[in-house]
Amino acid sequence: MKVNDLSLVFVYLVLRNKFKSGGHDLICLGVVKMINKGKIRVLPLLPLRGLTVFPYMTLPFDVGRKKSIKALEEAMVKNQLILLVTQKDAKIDEPGTEDIYSVGTISKVKQLLKLPGDTIRVLVEGISRAKVSSVLQMEPFFLVEAEEIVESADKYIGRKAELEALKRLVIKAFEEYAKLSGKISADTAFSIVSVEDADKIADIITANMALRTEQKQEILEEFNVFARLEKLLKILNEEVEILGIERNISAKVRKQIEKSQREY
Repeated sequence: MKVNDLSLVFVYLVLRNKFKSGGHDLICLGVVKMINKGKIRVLPLLPLRGLTVFPYMTLPFDVGRKKSIKALEEAMVKNQLILLVTQKDAKIDEPGTEDIYSVGTISKVKQLLKLPGDTIRVLVEGISRAKVSSVLQMEPFFLVEAEEIVESADKYIGRKAELEALKRLVIKAFEEYAKLSGKISADTAFSIVSVEDADKIADIITANMALRTEQKQEILEEFNVFARLEKLLKILNEEVEILGIERNISAKVRKQIEKSQREY
């Protein structure tokens, strides 16, 4: 048996003795999960079409569906918190629970502006990841129990150098992506790569990339910072390769056109 295994056995025995109650033992795995979990919150849920909101992200969007407007109204009456979850298919007008992802972002509603035609423009700030654990009601708006995902930085104390190295690789790949894509201004790119926290930078970079909904959701659903950065690095390298090929093809086509024009 390895040292780590012995440590786990010791933790199990301590927890087992400490939490034993009513003749039932609290299973060690459950205790560890409970320690790493955040709060269970009851929140109105708003399905998003073609949009994924990440923590640390502030953005406006328009809401026109009555169910979504009622969810916003409920949030404003309470503590301004709402769970924003992306639809799997943006074309569905009235999504059910099976049509939305189970992981979204707890967000704070910062501002509401009523527009013509029963549309509301809302400004939100992403706070933290959350996973829907149960649906309490579906009408007149979605109300759910959601488990807030809170990851302690203490668990990475022994891997700081590895985390920093991975973060630097992601930043380097993102800088190349920004340069090739031409869709991210130099000022925006600079402000993003200046972020210190590895947790934040992964979310901010993903939010600023032109990716498919499935790709963004994959990053959102990854709760481990190391795994999140690794997945993002893989996506960045793939996008850089594709953008590089696109640039080469465009250059070849341009040369052929110029050659044809000269010959003509």
